[in-house]
Amino acid sequence: MAAYFVTSTGTDIGKTFVTAALIRYLRESNQPVTALKPVVSGYDSSVVDTSDPAVLLDALGRPVTADEVIQIAPWRFRAPLSPDLAAAREGRRIDFDELVKFSRMAIDGAKGPLFIEGVGGIMVPLDGQRQGPRPDPHDGHRRRCGCAREGAAVLLRRNTFRCCGPA
Repeated sequence: MAAYFVTSTGTDIGKTFVTAALIRYLRESNQPVTALKPVVSGYDSSVVDTSDPAVLLDALGRPVTADEVIQIAPWRFRAPLSPDLAAAREGRRIDFDELVKFSRMAIDGAKGPLFIEGVGGIMVPLDGQRQGPRPDPHDGHRRRCGCAREGAAVLLRRNTFRCCGPA
């Protein structure tokens, strides 16, 4: 199935808003769709109903419960910092291989389009060694439309992004 990574040039740009709108559109067209936001920083379980995972769950027509949030957002951190720093503040870390495995399993099991919403901006540090996925520099669409300019939400289709690991 088609998998799309939703990212942007920064935080609070509208990734969740765009993802939820796409989910609602597909659901209204009776198409199966699912979404994940595997990593969330600034997550406050006392106000879960306004969190990004809750917005996605609502758009998916799923209840906003602790178990449902865990299913779509397994790496949640309280501090509104980059994921590597937020995790460190809690004495935790993001196991990058587990994050990739989680995402790939979701892609393999999707019955329709899958939206994977990134955390923060496109180059956010995840574990001190790796940053979030970024568009392939050879992707002609990105060069033509300039979609990586400030304030843009970027939708990347599976296989048009790669991970920035250590050099």
